[in-house]
Amino acid sequence: MVELLLSGLHGIAPNLLEGLEVIKKKKWGLEIEFTHGVNISKQLAQEIGEKSKITLTVHAPYFINLNSLEQQKIKASESRILKSLEYADLMKARNVVIHAGFYMKMNEEKVYENIKKELIKIQDKINEQGWKVKLSPETMGKKTQFGWKLTQLIKLRKEVKGLGMCVDFSHLWAVSQGKTTPEQVLQEIKEEDRNFLKEFHGHFSGIVYGEKGEKNHVNLTQSDFPYKNLAFALKKYKVKGTIVCESPDAIGDIELFQKLL
Repeated sequence: MVELLLSGLHGIAPNLLEGLEVIKKKKWGLEIEFTHGVNISKQLAQEIGEKSKITLTVHAPYFINLNSLEQQKIKASESRILKSLEYADLMKARNVVIHAGFYMKMNEEKVYENIKKELIKIQDKINEQGWKVKLSPETMGKKTQFGWKLTQLIKLRKEVKGLGMCVDFSHLWAVSQGKTTPEQVLQEIKEEDRNFLKEFHGHFSGIVYGEKGEKNHVNLTQSDFPYKNLAFALKKYKVKGTIVCESPDAIGDIELFQKLL
């Protein structure tokens, strides 16, 4: 069965180490958010790796664009990803999720090749360092962002050895204007990348969207995202791995979803 992870501490404890103990008692895992940068010390990362008894994943900083028109910004993006991977490995985390990049009004195939080239370089570094972490590009909620098509990430996984991915069901629901259900997503994965169902990593939340896709995350009961269909589909396809609740009230929604499962 898939394991539920909380996105960030949400005030449940004054610090990360104490928070891990609280989350452990609830039998959840935790996705550590490096939203604005890797904001912990190397010593703390090592201590977490030694003491934590729960499943951990990491979300890399949002300031990443592997398809930037400026080489300096690509190098800065790579640096942020590599630091996230290094610290994730110290913490014995399972995945590092990234927002891979933007289209920058460029041809879709060119963007794919640009991002693929950069991911291969990063994956080579993972192998060199012996880091036991899956680099996981995320499905996105706007058509200006690379990864809004699940097929793009499935193709990358086939062409970049060792690469993971993060399937955000709510993003795919938003970018399709409420047409792509979680069950349809998992059916496509079963047909195209069956092994991923055994090492799954994903996100979910309530979501508000417009013509251009995602606007913002909300709680599950505040949007039309079919979270009951998600619970049903995870069981139907016997998904194994991790899924992170990213709702504003992540604690309330993870408890709701846990009862559904």
